[in-house]
Amino acid sequence: MGIWLREAWWSAGARDTGLLLLHGFSGDPSELLPLAEAAAADDYSVLVPPLPGHGGAPHDLAEADWSDWLARAQAALWELRLRTRQQIVVGFSMGGALALNLARHFPDLSAVVTLATPLFLEPAALLPLVSAAQHVLPWFYPLKSADFSDPAVREKVRAFAPEIDLDDEAVQRYLRRSVRLPVKALVALLHGLRHTSSLLPHIHIPALVLHGLRDSVAPPASATIIAHHLAGPTQLRWLARSPHLLLQGPDAAQAITAVLSFCAAPPVALKLT
Repeated sequence: MGIWLREAWWSAGARDTGLLLLHGFSGDPSELLPLAEAAAADDYSVLVPPLPGHGGAPHDLAEADWSDWLARAQAALWELRLRTRQQIVVGFSMGGALALNLARHFPDLSAVVTLATPLFLEPAALLPLVSAAQHVLPWFYPLKSADFSDPAVREKVRAFAPEIDLDDEAVQRYLRRSVRLPVKALVALLHGLRHTSSLLPHIHIPALVLHGLRDSVAPPASATIIAHHLAGPTQLRWLARSPHLLLQGPDAAQAITAVLSFCAAPPVALKLT
């Protein structure tokens, strides 16, 4: 991301349809800027809000939980509804789970798009362990024992600071002792993802599910589950070379084209009687 964005990103367009873009856990609006700028250039109105506790250091996440993130997403959607006739919600990673929640509760949305969205995190037994740990250890240091030569680790760190020199031993020491996440925020995320899974059969609007086959953060199996259980017309697209950061990876242009093509002509959902 490079530069954190604490403020909402907004662009007004001439199309009737507006796009709400939701960023991921511990991220900020900048991780969606490549798509936001392309959509704005295509004359969509685009709103990218920062979620509570985001847009700064990872430990700031202690200030909010799932209900706060969802409430901000809902407020942003209402704001967009006042400015546009139709809306499509696009979410990256955790933002995709929030987008699915909006799709469940706002069935008049034109469509929903998920980008690299997890429904669970590996290992599967993580939830009860983390839930118990929050009462004893309030902070989790994800890089304390990290192998900085591991491509998966490097990808995760560069999600926060793509310009950082991960081969510098002084930088490695600093990251090991300073990067911390509030355990209660991880618990909130895991519970939110589990709740999202239960909503899928009740979502009937058109959907695009986009996922990288080299994603080491959000298991690709999540995309298959989402696409299989959604009740509306759904397109599942794979990006063969993409890691978790779809919009910064080698298939970024392909991802942006896929999203904008889908938004221009989403499949028609059957009306419920």
